[in-house]
Amino acid sequence: MERAEQFENYFSPINEIIEYKHIRFYKIDFLPYLHAIPEPKLDTKLQKLLTKFNSMPSEGETRVLLSHHAISDIMLHRHITIMQTLHPSYAFSGHSHDSGFVVHDLQKLMKFFNNIMNKPKQGNDVDPRGNIKMDEYKVPTCNYATGVPNTAYGVASIGTDGELHYALLWLPSRFRQLRCYMFYLIAVGLYTLWKWCRRRRQYR
Repeated sequence: MERAEQFENYFSPINEIIEYKHIRFYKIDFLPYLHAIPEPKLDTKLQKLLTKFNSMPSEGETRVLLSHHAISDIMLHRHITIMQTLHPSYAFSGHSHDSGFVVHDLQKLMKFFNNIMNKPKQGNDVDPRGNIKMDEYKVPTCNYATGVPNTAYGVASIGTDGELHYALLWLPSRFRQLRCYMFYLIAVGLYTLWKWCRRRRQYR
């Protein structure tokens, strides 16, 4: 049994849709598509997954993409396909462990793609009135073990009108705490040594 199957067996599917009130979350593992070169078989697999998700009936008016890796890290043509198919309003990722914010504009992405490939991508005629924009929030880690200097918890609230409010609850600096512990241990060590030396003198 592969690791992905083991994970799904004990936890939940790696790729799934989560419905919560007026919000539809798309949880997708983009790791297989991250740096892989354009390949019909792989791209068809991704397109089938996205089309399947998009075809499922939903009461959620706001679409949110959840991924471990940032959407901007994915190959550009797949990046465009994701936005064209799912039409997400927001995305949350966290691989970098640092805080970040990116606005994805489908028109600009297609223009950039066409300039690179020197040929238009299929379905690149985007009506400016229907242009898709997605705000991606890169959530910092809350784990001190990752070694980054700044850690935090991310808190997001999405209203029924689709407006998102996002804030970071910063945790105390990991290195500042370590320095405090170090000075404390040194002070306790010196005090203990002083007490031990004083007792020895009294016994003499």
